[in-house]
Amino acid sequence: MKTSEAATTFVIEVEGQPVTLRRLPTSGEIALDREFQRRLKASWGPGGFAANAKGMLTFLREQGMIAELRMCMEKLTEMQATNAPPSWEATQEFRRTPAGVAAELFFRRDPTIHADLTERAVVAMVTAANAWEIHEAIMAGLSDDGKSGPATVGVGDGGG
Repeated sequence: MKTSEAATTFVIEVEGQPVTLRRLPTSGEIALDREFQRRLKASWGPGGFAANAKGMLTFLREQGMIAELRMCMEKLTEMQATNAPPSWEATQEFRRTPAGVAAELFFRRDPTIHADLTERAVVAMVTAANAWEIHEAIMAGLSDDGKSGPATVGVGDGGG
């Protein structure tokens, strides 16, 4: 069965510009999730899991909870050594950040319509002020079953 164009794309407006996004097949959604995980881990910088857990480790050290600190460090080292992915919760939290929203917008853009839309341009369009709205627009577009045609979800132009 061939999927209609209406069922595979939807349009949102970002900073006054319509952007056509794609609903992805399962393999595409898996690839997007892996990209979120990769970018999230990269955002932690050197030290990976331990760098991300610095607040917790500092607390344990300051409270004199040496056995717990040692256990945490062993687990974090194991996770880093085995290249464990971030948790689903951490990945979903990253997805809602400006960096995650920009990554999803770029990943889902329809390249046949937006061939000239660079990742740098997408990153410039997504700000801390509009990331949540864009994320919500993407989620609303994805929840539309496509039966009534493409979903058009407007995102404010920053005017409030």
